[in-house]
Amino acid sequence: MKNLSNKVVVITGAGSGIGRALAVNLAGKGARLALSDVNEDGLGETVELAVKAGSPDVHTARLDVSDKEAFASYATEVAEHFGQVNVVINNAGVALAGEVTDLTYEDMEWIVGINFWGVVYGTKEFLPHLIASGDGHVVN
Repeated sequence: MKNLSNKVVVITGAGSGIGRALAVNLAGKGARLALSDVNEDGLGETVELAVKAGSPDVHTARLDVSDKEAFASYATEVAEHFGQVNVVINNAGVALAGEVTDLTYEDMEWIVGINFWGVVYGTKEFLPHLIASGDGHVVN
């Protein structure tokens, strides 16, 4: 995809870091953005930056990517809002530092829920919309 003008780009984990940088960069290329994060304050800051950078339409939602039902609802909501989806960037991710012996099973389930299942849910839930666009791309 060489031209992102008016293409719909979904970015998870857009409230900070790489997700925010992607949103601002793609906004500058004229992309319409569907941005999500669990951090609503950070997401709000990203929206302000994306609008200033030139995005013609920014849709936001608080989304826990490890929640399959929430992701399904979100994908439907985004497709209904924009009428199409062209790119999904499964960017949300977390990390913990330390010895494996110190990590609890809950810690590991939290990481896998976001870093693995979040990517699976994002890909599976948006795939029909990407296929329907005739020009769909997934970035994991």
